[in-house]
Amino acid sequence: MPEFVRYNVTATLDPLRIPLALGLRLWQVFGYFGLYLLTVAGLLAMRRRPLAGKLKIVREIALWMQMAFLSVLIAYLVFMSVVGGAVLARYMLPVVPLVILLMVSTLWRRVRYWRLVVA
Repeated sequence: MPEFVRYNVTATLDPLRIPLALGLRLWQVFGYFGLYLLTVAGLLAMRRRPLAGKLKIVREIALWMQMAFLSVLIAYLVFMSVVGGAVLARYMLPVVPLVILLMVSTLWRRVRYWRLVVA
């Protein structure tokens, strides 16, 4: 029992552990299990202008909703890095779909052959 309290409560507030845990959590959200390919494709697509025909279609995720996704993602990352206990990838599963939605939406809006890139 004392070992459990030390590892899951006391050790989480170590100043060195927090940035290390944040780095690992970022990898788990943006790169784990091949997500780095989608992340890199999304980041490269952001350098392009949106396609002209895609601007008027309603299926696009609104900017305010993208910012809401991003704020939830950042809050969850910071919280789990500070008081997250064990740094396991399964704890980041609630926010991974937000990253996938944002990256696929970005590719859809900016790349003509987005399905090929996503596949």
